[in-house]
Amino acid sequence: MQSNDPSEDMIDHLILEGLVEVAGIDATTGEMLYSFTDKAKEEIPSMQKHAEAMFDSMIMFFWEHGFLSMNVDHPNPVIGVLPKALDEEEVSKLSVDHRVALKIILDALRIQ
Repeated sequence: MQSNDPSEDMIDHLILEGLVEVAGIDATTGEMLYSFTDKAKEEIPSMQKHAEAMFDSMIMFFWEHGFLSMNVDHPNPVIGVLPKALDEEEVSKLSVDHRVALKIILDALRIQ
């Protein structure tokens, strides 16, 4: 059965093609989280590049808004977590997309 949401249909298609897999469920929003499979990285490298660009954009957003520290002058900057990123009140002011992105970043840095 197809949904009325084209993005859901696209995700379903990508899952059936083996390009995307369910990575979990966001504990706050209940939304499904997805990740690209190795097959997607091999068959559609532009998708991986787009995802990396989006991730870089989110890192910059959090740096600009005081959630992360980063030495932007360094070719391979080290990212640090600032207290604002762990402050539930500050995090709750973010959009759902930004909260999910911050959780992914903190998980990647192993900060809970």
